Amino acid sequence: MIACLEEFINASSTCGSESQLLNIYLKTVEDALRDEERVQPRRIPLVHALTARYRSRLSELQGYPTETVKPLTLKETECLRWCKEGKTNWEIGEILSISEKTVEFHLSNTIKKLSVSNRITAVVKGIQLGLISI
Repeated sequence: MIACLEEFINASSTCGSESQLLNIYLKTVEDALRDEERVQPRRIPLVHALTARYRSRLSELQGYPTETVKPLTLKETECLRWCKEGKTNWEIGEILSISEKTVEFHLSNTIKKLSVSNRITAVVKGIQLGLISI
């Protein structure tokens, strides 16, 4: 799944038009969801990450200033999404089958990458940047 995101980032950085970008985005999402009758919950963070990258690159192509944020990993995005749902670190760990300390690690990295001071502002900024949905 991470390779799919990296391929999109590489391909989208070299395209020069909005239509090229849209075609690359749609092909990448199609590849990510291929052979699935229904979108699997484990694929949702990938589609969100792809969409956030698409929106960012589209803004660049349209000449709008964009805020640069270091890309979040899939686990960081998943932890942030569960944070948005009001889950504690322990609950997120149980849901994702990782330890509470690992959740703390991912959320700490997310907070640093988004240049915010706590998990609530990380969630708000994640929504604003399109990294997670409302």
